Amino acid sequence: MLFIRPPTTAIDIQEFCNRFNEGLRVEYKGAFDRNVRLHTAKMISAFANTLGGVVVIGVNTANGVPVQPIEGFDIPNEELALVIEQICLQGINPPVVPRITQIQSDVPGKCFIVIEIDESPEAPHAIENQKRVYVRTGNAANPYDLAEVDLIIERFTRRNALQKRRLELVERQEERSTQLTFETTQQMQVAVRIGPQFPRRAIVDREAVWAFGYTQLYRGGRFIPSASIRRTNDGIAGAWTAGRDYADITQFGFVFWKTTMQLQQATRNDTTTNHWKFFDPFATVLKALVCASRYYKAIRFQGAVEIEVRLTNCFRQSLPFLAGGENHFGFDAFRSLESTITASEITSVESLDLQLGPLITRLLIQVCWSFWQSEESFPEVELAKEIGQMVSGMRPF
Repeated sequence: MLFIRPPTTAIDIQEFCNRFNEGLRVEYKGAFDRNVRLHTAKMISAFANTLGGVVVIGVNTANGVPVQPIEGFDIPNEELALVIEQICLQGINPPVVPRITQIQSDVPGKCFIVIEIDESPEAPHAIENQKRVYVRTGNAANPYDLAEVDLIIERFTRRNALQKRRLELVERQEERSTQLTFETTQQMQVAVRIGPQFPRRAIVDREAVWAFGYTQLYRGGRFIPSASIRRTNDGIAGAWTAGRDYADITQFGFVFWKTTMQLQQATRNDTTTNHWKFFDPFATVLKALVCASRYYKAIRFQGAVEIEVRLTNCFRQSLPFLAGGENHFGFDAFRSLESTITASEITSVESLDLQLGPLITRLLIQVCWSFWQSEESFPEVELAKEIGQMVSGMRPF
């Protein structure tokens, strides 16, 4: 997740080369020749076994530094994305599935291939008939090296330890929110958690978290009302609006938001129907993402984060998510059969700001799918347009 936004043009490649030389998380190749093809499995598995990274094909280097002009390489006669994908699926065990993008160069007849690899929770990944495991070294002359048995064991141990650490941090936030919020089995709640995939250690000290809570403004107020901010063991938390709203920010980089939604009633033909406002989950997701983006900028954290959205107490509840949709389709067209509905996304910290609207749209489309019970096709285009208008209507933040 080193690109500020998903790369689509030669300008994006040029900007990336201006920011990064070859190192622990970046590698350049001039072309996808026979030598590169033979070493693709080693290269990609090493990134997945270490901290993830990016390979850009079409960029020549000198001692690890991109050499101008950056023009790309001759467009191949084969679908390189499919070739690389097959190498990853067949030559790496367990398989690695990177994001592969072919980008047109400004020079006619040339292109770039961008391969983005995430740090893998399934590491170590082996190649050569499951006999060899490689890791990144960050050395331009020797970018990957054969892992010793002790290092392989360490990778397994680290993966298990990080998964355990993340679970502990999540449970701690959940416990605090349960103690401080208005809990009921009758009302729907929406919770949003944003945090590092692999939390190794505290990113900042607790004073920095406290300072963030008191200095950052949101739509004329603070993210957490100043009278509600309280110190916790690893950061700050606050509950307000009679315990219906809760926020929790930690020194490990986790931002957690929970809102108890407000029940609405509509009367038609002497029949009263209960339903919930789509604005509640929308506003909660928006506020959590903006808060996380500001927080990561304040503490200078960079990397990939996982976003989790969870709606609870949803069974047989109606959430009309299209403006006037209940009048056209009826409330039952928006009624969930699930008790809990979730959505998730893994993205870069930079995308929380630069891709805010599309990010909210993707998350809420996942949520709304389970509320759509009409025989008509899921209205993804209409919903995306409405969410975009809602985001624009909430600016500035």
